[in-house]
Formats: sequence, C-alpha cells, structure tokens
Amino acid sequence: MSVTKLAIKLTPEESLSFTRDNLRKRIQGEILHLALSFVKTLRDADDIETHIIRAMSLLGEKTHKWNIEEEFIKPLSSIFKLPEVKILFSSEAVSVLCEQSIVYPQKTPECKPFVIRPDRIVLFKDKVVVADFKSEKPLKESGNIMNKYKNQIQEYVQIVQEVFERPSEGYLLFIKQNTIKKVC
Repeated sequence: MSVTKLAIKLTPEESLSFTRDNLRKRIQGEILHLALSFVKTLRDADDIETHIIRAMSLLGEKTHKWNIEEEFIKPLSSIFKLPEVKILFSSEAVSVLCEQSIVYPQKTPECKPFVIRPDRIVLFKDKVVVADFKSEKPLKESGNIMNKYKNQIQEYVQIVQEVFERPSEGYLLFIKQNTIKKVC
C-alpha cells in the first residue's frame, strides 16, 4: 500500500501537502540553495553547472533524474544577469556567510536565545547585506506568504545590524521568478 498524498493542517488558511511533485520541488529548492552557497562572487557563477552537480552529489541526488539545464542552469544563470543581484555576489565583499547560523540572545533573562539562518550574509566595510532565496514563487505579492518572507528578512536585518554593528539591508531573491526585491 502506498500513500500518494498526506496533508497536515497548519492554520485555517494553510496546509502542507506531501505529494511526489511537492517533494521534488522541495529537493530542487535544496539543490538550488546549496549550489548558490558555492557561488561567492559573480565570477564563480561562470561554473554554475559544477556547483549544481556538487550540490546534487552532496544531497545524494542522481543527475539522470533531473533536467539539469532547464531545472537548474537556466534559472540560476538568469538571476546572475539581474543588475540588482551584483550586491549579493560582489567581489568587494569582505566576507560572505552562506547558511550560517547566528545565535541571538534575548533581551530578558527569562527568554531563551534563538537562532536565525539567513541564506546569505554579505559583509562589506560599511554595511551588511542579508538575503533569503526562495525557489518557489509566493501565491501573490500581498499575500500572507509574502508578508512572512518580508517579516523574516526584516528580523534578519535587525539582528545582523546589531551583531555586526553596521547598517544593514535585506533582499528576497525569487529564483524561478527571476526577481530580486529589496525589503529594507
């Protein structure tokens, strides 16, 4: 007996569905994120196929199950052509942190510290840039999901600004939409 669909109710407005298609999209998103973590500057983007194959290998994915050109190379190559993306992959950065956890202490003793994990933090001498990558497009620009994304980036920016003691700005990069949005 095989299960073709499992739905878990999260809120009255949302549910999480585990279909083969959804799982494939999730794995694709993990591959895209990991491949992007290997790209420090735009020069590294020239070898995007190698980064994709490396990501697939590390995640235990078989390359023959994917159309690498259509599902990975084209979307990633397109985002690197966006002028606004240069700040996320700048060779002028002092340091780039990908998928690094930051433990942030709460202001009051009764609250436990919490951890954030932005997809990318780019440290410059005079500022910090935070980005979160989204492999799926939000349902609509003003919807609940988009608001959650924006709130997430705003929280990251506040914490990163405090931790690194520099002005900070935050971006959402929508890979499949080939769009980058400055949130704050």
